[in-house]
Amino acid sequence: MIRMPAFDRAVVASPARRPKTMLPIACCLAISVSVPLHAGHAGTGFTVMHTFTGGDDGAFPEATLLVDSGKIYGTAESGGRSNKGVVFQMTRKGAETVLYNFTGGSDGANPETDLVADKDGNLYGRTVAGGAYGYGTIFRTAPDGTETTLLSFTELDNGNAGLTGLIRDGKGNLYGADDQSIFRLAPDGTETILYTFSGSDGENPNGDLLRDKSGDLYGTTHNGGTDGKGVVFEIAAGGKESTLYNFQGGNDGYAPDSGPTVDAAGNFYGTTYTAGSADCGIVYKLAPDGTETVFHAFAGGSSDGCNPQFGRLAIDDSGDLYGMTNLGPGTACGGHGCGIVFKIAPDGNEKIRHAFTGTDGYWDGYWPNASVVADHKGWLWGATWTGGTDNYGVVFKVKSRFASARGGLESIPVCRPVAEVATPGFTCSPGSRKPACAWCANARRTSRPILSMAAFFPVGWGSRPWKYAGNAAASAVSSGAAVF
Repeated sequence: MIRMPAFDRAVVASPARRPKTMLPIACCLAISVSVPLHAGHAGTGFTVMHTFTGGDDGAFPEATLLVDSGKIYGTAESGGRSNKGVVFQMTRKGAETVLYNFTGGSDGANPETDLVADKDGNLYGRTVAGGAYGYGTIFRTAPDGTETTLLSFTELDNGNAGLTGLIRDGKGNLYGADDQSIFRLAPDGTETILYTFSGSDGENPNGDLLRDKSGDLYGTTHNGGTDGKGVVFEIAAGGKESTLYNFQGGNDGYAPDSGPTVDAAGNFYGTTYTAGSADCGIVYKLAPDGTETVFHAFAGGSSDGCNPQFGRLAIDDSGDLYGMTNLGPGTACGGHGCGIVFKIAPDGNEKIRHAFTGTDGYWDGYWPNASVVADHKGWLWGATWTGGTDNYGVVFKVKSRFASARGGLESIPVCRPVAEVATPGFTCSPGSRKPACAWCANARRTSRPILSMAAFFPVGWGSRPWKYAGNAAASAVSSGAAVF
């Protein structure tokens, strides 16, 4: 049974098993690259903001992007000066700067997972290769491009098999997964294994985690469970694991590779890579009582996407869900279609915001492997693993339904900073606009709690902490994370 506390979207992190030496590395800093923009598909505002060349700017962006303080951050799994991948920053106009070039040594190689940020602008992520033992790393990249290796995975860790990003709590702990375990990495470098899956309770955790106020973690595994088709799980702060749902591999889906998204009523949403009525995967809804509902079954073919992969679904204040599929519709891009950006309304109705075309030299990209994120003006940002004029992937943006002159995406809050509100412990009723109470408003200026927004979008709301207004005994929220 899913309990619905407030969810902490602070930064995802990795397990801690033993103290690690932190290795500061300052290498290969800021490289600025400008590439012509490409626009198309009237009505959606779809625009290619950057086409990767496979050179210094990177190649093959694999993960969901991070939007923070008006800038876009991400990783490319290869390319760069050593062809081992890069961490990049991009302006909203598409000017790219490489913050760090991986060398393939102790600093790691091939970053393939989402980034998370702290209030000082440091970025945290992981590589799937390199490091002291060759099995990948957890790293921190400072705003000036200085890279620090926080953890080197060993063969025992199976670190390079894990495809989860990191989350970060208010104390600076990072949480993540390797091939079979969920871990925590403390700020001093100590790694702790919180739980190890045995198979019947899940196997191969893949989706990004969620963390609640009590320290409980929620996530998904690619397979395992009673039917071997994957599970949604909860791991209590004390280490006890509970299976919230076992996928059966039929219409209910198989291989839930995206981590769960949660709405204000406590329902979880996510995707499965395959199964469903057309064997193209589904979007599912999991109620607090454990009832799973197929929200949308991807049909593939000539009309729909197929096979959503990694990356948490984004959800707006109206309950619309946004994401991408790796394939479909049509027969371009190797015969299976090039992928889509989709929106699914609360009634399950799907609208394709963009279908990647596979035409004109694959200018618009193809095969997106992650999800989209929203900026404060209502644009959805994403990346494709390949395609673009040089076939090394693109970064794009596309309008969401709420991108308008009225103020942008309704689910993005306008909040008073912590400095303007009282100390923790004060009482604010929902909708309060008293100076002593923080409050958030959508485009209609009606009150909304941060829980219904920041817990869902993997978006940084800037470097300042915020207060939650709708809960007595509110506490700080930072880096887009609801911590209350």
